[in-house]
Amino acid sequence: MLRPLADNIRMAQLGILLENTREFLTSRKFLWIITGIVGIVGVLYLLFISLFFDPYEDDLGDMATLIPREVDYFVRWKGAGQRFDGFPVPTIWGSLEGSSVWKEMQDSGAAEEWDESFGISDAMEELGKLHALTPAGLSMESDLFREVALAGHGEFGLGPKFNGVLMLRVSFKVKAGVALLGFDFVRDKLPKSLGIESLGNGRYHIPQFGPFGMQDAYLSRVQDVLLLASRPEWLDTAEQLNNQSGQDSLALASQFSDNVEAHLSSGDQTVESFFRWEKMKNQFPSWPTATNQPSFTERIGGSFFDTEMLRHVAGYWLPGDRFDIRLSGNIDAKKARTSFLKSWVNSGLVSVNKLKKFAGVAPASSFFFGAVGGDPSKVLVEMQNSIDPEFRRLLDEVLVETRFNGLTSLLKEAGLAFEPGMALVLRKNTFKSTGDSREVDHNSAPVPCFAIMGKLRDRGIYQDLLDFFLNNAYRFSDNSSQVKLERVDLRGGTSATAFTSPIIPGTGELLVFELKATRTIVICNSFRFMEEILSAAFTTDGSRGAESVKLSAAVNFKPAMKAQRNGANLFLWFDPSESWHWLEQLSQGLARDEFQVQMDAMFRKERPAEIRRQRERLFPGENSISSVQNREIQDAVDEALSARYKEQEAVLLPSMALRSLNGLLPMKWLDWVSLGLKTSRRQASLLVSGEVDID
Repeated sequence: MLRPLADNIRMAQLGILLENTREFLTSRKFLWIITGIVGIVGVLYLLFISLFFDPYEDDLGDMATLIPREVDYFVRWKGAGQRFDGFPVPTIWGSLEGSSVWKEMQDSGAAEEWDESFGISDAMEELGKLHALTPAGLSMESDLFREVALAGHGEFGLGPKFNGVLMLRVSFKVKAGVALLGFDFVRDKLPKSLGIESLGNGRYHIPQFGPFGMQDAYLSRVQDVLLLASRPEWLDTAEQLNNQSGQDSLALASQFSDNVEAHLSSGDQTVESFFRWEKMKNQFPSWPTATNQPSFTERIGGSFFDTEMLRHVAGYWLPGDRFDIRLSGNIDAKKARTSFLKSWVNSGLVSVNKLKKFAGVAPASSFFFGAVGGDPSKVLVEMQNSIDPEFRRLLDEVLVETRFNGLTSLLKEAGLAFEPGMALVLRKNTFKSTGDSREVDHNSAPVPCFAIMGKLRDRGIYQDLLDFFLNNAYRFSDNSSQVKLERVDLRGGTSATAFTSPIIPGTGELLVFELKATRTIVICNSFRFMEEILSAAFTTDGSRGAESVKLSAAVNFKPAMKAQRNGANLFLWFDPSESWHWLEQLSQGLARDEFQVQMDAMFRKERPAEIRRQRERLFPGENSISSVQNREIQDAVDEALSARYKEQEAVLLPSMALRSLNGLLPMKWLDWVSLGLKTSRRQASLLVSGEVDID
């Protein structure tokens, strides 16, 4: 009986407590208490906002909304701090240094040269200086380097001539720290060397700021973005643009937004840039170099683009194991240095469909695939500039005795046989002799197997050219008795027309074949490579094992093709690991080109002095000389300079070749890379895609 009674008492007490609580909560006294608390909190909040900042304010959406569209340059690195394990060393640097490629670069001296060329150590040193300025308790990675941007006029980069603004997206701690600078007692506790003084309205003056080359700096904040400017006008403009919601800012300028932000997804951590190239081109290398002796790569690549045409350029780098680099801008085709380029930029794209068809014929064993649009006649004539001058001269001599007045005339007619858009495919020449009756004599020149592809436009012109070579094959060989013209049987009951001669480097043969189903003509220098081409052509993308047969289905080619939306005027793809043997040969050629340029420049400079020496040696004291004597002097000068050339060649060329090869070693970090160039008379865009493979 006692327990139920106790429970009843507790229930009665609880009821009384609840009733009293209800009366209190509904009383006027409670209402005044709540009102007072809310009022106090509100006053404290307003007081905090007036003295410091709004802790609940929104973050600034786009830094570029604070930058006027008239700037000469703007560079932004989103998520910069996430790319560092320990400041100032980027995360990827540890992976690179631990790779076998880096060990190879160190052993060859390429690592040091690479560092000097790109200024990597200098950049890390400068970042280290910034890190040293970081106040205690703050992290460069998470508090200051969430996003970094630099914009300005004139000379690009920080330094004594810097005229611009440095912007940092910062954390709550930094915002609070900047707010505290408004109090004298806080600034008094800072190092006297900083000399920070308040200008009012949340602005501060920093005299002789080191990162600005000892210029004065001006500090302000817009929401979560810290601004450090070389002049207070930059802060005025940023405040005005922010009040206008970014109207008239770079963020809304089509030159930037259409070429950068329009191609990115929300959350992409990119490095973005904008340059008014017409004003800034003297600060950057031109392409091709303005010289009478261009390198091999400039002779080829310079035919299809010229930085002189650029008016402005904007783009981004989306880093990662799978990366994209896109650069776009307005161009003025009238400023192109060659008449070919002026017309080629508006020649039309090679469509994605056509690129896929050419790649569907290319074997998966290929290490290079390239396609170029435009009038084939003009393209072929232009590309002859990349041929070795001596070999081109020999071809001219052979053809001048025919209905063609040299190589140019032949290439013009050959181009008429094909539709716009042709392709080139390269493969390692690793085929071994098996005793096959189709094998021909050849030298051991280190050339790759190649195939040139084009879609037939005029069968009559094509047949005339084929007949010409059939009737004049003997002209293309020093030993006509070893020249053969024959039908070579290939797989599937097909056959190709073959021209064989020991003078053809590496393989000793050239084959011509037509894929009749697609009217595609293939010119190839290896019957075994031609059989691989046929195998690829007769295999569909969906077939089992297609990825090991045809390039269009290969796992390291499909992403490159996917990046091309509607085609390209010029498209290149290659696999550096498979092409290394070719790159070694290319480095030899690049070194010889560089050596030749140096020697030509030296001999032009030294020839007058050598003429005086030879004249004094051969005809001392004579005031006038005859034409015969002058010829003797010139012959002696040529002989002396030639001897000096051979001496320098033996001393300099090997080291130059090694340095050229070392410069290519970083390409071993790539699994594959592609380049797509689109042009018109007013616009150009370059898309470089690839995949990093760091072991």
